[in-house]
Amino acid sequence: MFFRAHCDNKNLTTIPGYKGCEGTTLLELQENSIENIHPERISEYVSVKTLDVSWNLISLIHPGTFIDLNYLRNVICSHNSLDTVPNGVFSGTEDSLTRIYLNNNYIGIIGDEAFKSLSQVTDIYLNNNHIRVLPSKVFSDVTEVTCLNLAHNELEHLQQHHLKGLTKLITLWLQNNNLKEIPKGLFAGLESLKEVYLSDNQLITIHSPQNLGLQPVGLEILDLQNNYLNRSDVVIPYLLNATWTVYLGNNPFLCDCYFQSIQDWYGTLTNHQTITSNSPENPLTCTFNNGTQYSISDYLPIICSDTANENIAVTSDKPSPTPTSHHDKYRTVTVNSHFNASFTGQNNMIHHEDKQVITVVNTCTGVNIATLVICILFFVLWAGKSLYYSTRDRHRTRDRSRTRDRSRVTI
Repeated sequence: MFFRAHCDNKNLTTIPGYKGCEGTTLLELQENSIENIHPERISEYVSVKTLDVSWNLISLIHPGTFIDLNYLRNVICSHNSLDTVPNGVFSGTEDSLTRIYLNNNYIGIIGDEAFKSLSQVTDIYLNNNHIRVLPSKVFSDVTEVTCLNLAHNELEHLQQHHLKGLTKLITLWLQNNNLKEIPKGLFAGLESLKEVYLSDNQLITIHSPQNLGLQPVGLEILDLQNNYLNRSDVVIPYLLNATWTVYLGNNPFLCDCYFQSIQDWYGTLTNHQTITSNSPENPLTCTFNNGTQYSISDYLPIICSDTANENIAVTSDKPSPTPTSHHDKYRTVTVNSHFNASFTGQNNMIHHEDKQVITVVNTCTGVNIATLVICILFFVLWAGKSLYYSTRDRHRTRDRSRTRDRSRVTI
């Protein structure tokens, strides 16, 4: 009596008969040419716990296919041609099924009750499919799930209650989709969540951790690389928790005071990957309006006022780094355990070779050279015009005075 049936890579086009394999618990049918899982054939393997039919040509699994497999724990149906996950497909396995692998198919439609009553499932892999829309309560019954993989799909929207009740969820993969926003409260109540992957989406901004429902304790990794985030101030709250690793690389951040404050805090870190990226191909940079780009480790030529930075918060218990350049010598940054980063200066003055030059440029917007030149030209024209009218008025006053003097002499 066999407990493991090696039927992989045998050029099979259908599931073989169970004769001689009545006690099989592991049925390996991967890498064949099977197009359909016939319920009458698979139901003969009543003792099977793991069914591996990956790398076949299966395009449909009929509802009730596994209804007689009361011990089935793992269904591995990845790398096939499935385009639908119908309701009732896992009927009969409600008390046993723990892992579902449907990745690398062509799935675009999932029934709203496809995972109904699967109270023992811990892992669901739906990555690398064509899913655009998730039914609102599709995961409401899989309350034991710890790993949910929805990466590499075509998701454009998520609803606030899509993950409701998944209190044991540890890892969530949502990278490589078309998400433009993460709804408020999406992670509310997910007390076990440790890793969230949101890279390679179309996020322009992101709500605060509190509004998203992220727990301050427990989360370890948040990946926001390769999105369209351009405001540094919206990501600063994610740096408040020193236990979080937040990947922000390859986003089009603007060069402003907020990015500068992140730079200075970044200099206090021993592990620079904390806010950069997990790959050298995804650097953390900012860009001025004229296209000039600066790395997180470059000196950013912006002088920020106290007012603009008084509310910037980034956390570290380490002292500020010792200035290493002439510019750093006069850019004093205070970083304390409450993550308050502030720039000190007197009346927004730039100190250079013991001279004080008052800047009239708004230092928190990253004004480019062209704009500065226009401002200077405007000032020169205005000054010249004022001088002209002033001189003309003086001449007219003087001429009137001479005319009055001549009149008195004539009289």
